[in-house]
Amino acid sequence: MITIRVAFADTDAMGIVHHANYLRYFEVARVEYLREKGIDYKTWQARGQHLPLIESQCRYKKPARFDDLLEISVEPKIDGARIILDYEVRNKETKELIATGFTQHVCVDNNMKILPLPKNILALKV
Repeated sequence: MITIRVAFADTDAMGIVHHANYLRYFEVARVEYLREKGIDYKTWQARGQHLPLIESQCRYKKPARFDDLLEISVEPKIDGARIILDYEVRNKETKELIATGFTQHVCVDNNMKILPLPKNILALKV
């Protein structure tokens, strides 16, 4: 689980987090989750492997506002050649559910050829 403090720049004219920022929050949570599991994107890039996003979804439950602390949890699922990461965003102080969503990825090489998921990704299977 990671914690993000909502920046003023993340909010819209209504003073709430703009919807597009949740995908960025998901990315930050995904990269940190994988790093905690010993999977480093930078190392993958050096080897010519990438995990492009092929699908995403976000459901907004409650608004988050400037300076809120958000906790984002990540749960992986493996489906064939795809890894699907489910996210839950909660207000750290109130524990209210702010948003849920998922991102779906495949592993590709520098030429965008689909590769089997590496063993360290397969080991995340829950």
